Parts: sequence; C-alpha cells; structure tokens
Amino acid sequence: CTFGCPANKTAPNGVCVCDRGFSVVGSTRNCTQCLAGTYNAVAGSSTCAQCPSYTSSADISTALLDCKCLQGYTASQDGIACNACLAGTFKNASGTGPCLTCPESPIITSSELGSTKCHCARGWYGTGWSGDSRFVECWPCLGGLYTATIGSAECSVCPSYTTSLAQSDELIDCKCIKGYTAASDGMLCVACAEGTYKRMEGTATCTACPSLSTSEKSSQELTDCECIAGYTNPNVLLSSLTCGGN
Repeated sequence: CTFGCPANKTAPNGVCVCDRGFSVVGSTRNCTQCLAGTYNAVAGSSTCAQCPSYTSSADISTALLDCKCLQGYTASQDGIACNACLAGTFKNASGTGPCLTCPESPIITSSELGSTKCHCARGWYGTGWSGDSRFVECWPCLGGLYTATIGSAECSVCPSYTTSLAQSDELIDCKCIKGYTAASDGMLCVACAEGTYKRMEGTATCTACPSLSTSEKSSQELTDCECIAGYTNPNVLLSSLTCGGN
C-alpha cells in the first residue's frame, strides 16, 4: 500500500521506501529516478544497477529486461549483453531484432562492427542506406575530388594543380596536371619553370626546351617552346625544334 507515502515512494512492509525505478539519495532519504542505461527492480534499493554491455534503458526503468540492445548490436533476448553486428551488416533499431545484410553493391559497404547503416564506399559520398528507403543514396566523386573514408558526407578537393579520375578513393589519386610537377602524387604541384614543359600528368619532371628556345611557365608541350630573339626554327614539323641564327 502506498497510502500516506510521498511521491516516488511505496510501503510494501508498512515503511515508505523508494519505489522501483528510483534510488535513495544519501542521508536525505529522498528518491531520485534511475537514469537511462540503469534500472532498479527492488523497492528501497539505494542504487540503480547498470544495464549490460551495449544495452540501454529508458529513465525510471524497473527491470533488467528494460535494458535493450543499442542500434548496431543484437542479442537473443533483452536484458543480456549484446554483440556487435558483423561487417557487411547493420541494424538501425534497438532491441533484439536481427542484423540486416547490406545490399551487394560496389558503392555501398559496412566495414566496421556495430554499424547502424550501410555506408557509401570510398570514392563515393552521401548518406548511404539504412533500410528505410528503396534507394541507396551514394554518388561518385567527380574528377578532381576523392574520398578516402567510408561513409563520407562529401568529397575532398585534390590539392592545387592536381586532378583525379572519377570515384577516386585516395589522396595519391590526385596527380599533377600537365605543366606542373611535384615530388609525389597527392601533393600541391608547382609550375614547370620558364624554358621547360611537361606533357603528361603525374610526377614526371619538366623537360627542358631545346637549345636557344624558351617557354612560359607551366608549359605543356614542345610546341610551347619558341626560339629566343634573334633565332628561328627552320623545321616545318612542329614536333621538332632547332633554333639557329638568322
């Protein structure tokens, strides 16, 4: 009977004690509610018990069975420690439901344990797939962009004067554009100096223009090399440059 007891107290043996879902606060004997992730199944108990691993409960929980698996975790029943969903699976609801398999697709993945959704693969970006939609919301990174992380919400921009193919998934996929060079892929590239050119992407060195010719910075082709003042090129073919005096 709870007659005559203050709020949140009960009197199972004729003495007012804290009700289930509450615990005693120090010498004041006041009652405080058990917080989420804890419970108290015994009236008059001085402490709230912690839920098992990877479970949680609502405020003022009164039983071990109120402790339910977190999203991304599962178990055969409520009130016991839960196990993480395996890689390639996910679970977006709490409780004892099963882990669901991610769609078989090169653009979607779930590489980590305890996933709550299927994430976009590296080289793709978006919100992924959580089983609530018919559509996988992943889009490929365009040229000049990349994502090296699973589940990226957006693509990263390659360093200055570099570019990449669509769906690039590493920083080193960003390669120097023509007319620029660097010590390695994935770095900011610098322009080929005057008098040099570079006709391919990547880390190749800049090639010097033929004797008695020069070019502007960041030149891309041999044809960008022109004879310096006072010299001419007698060759008809643009792919050949030999400068001589007038």
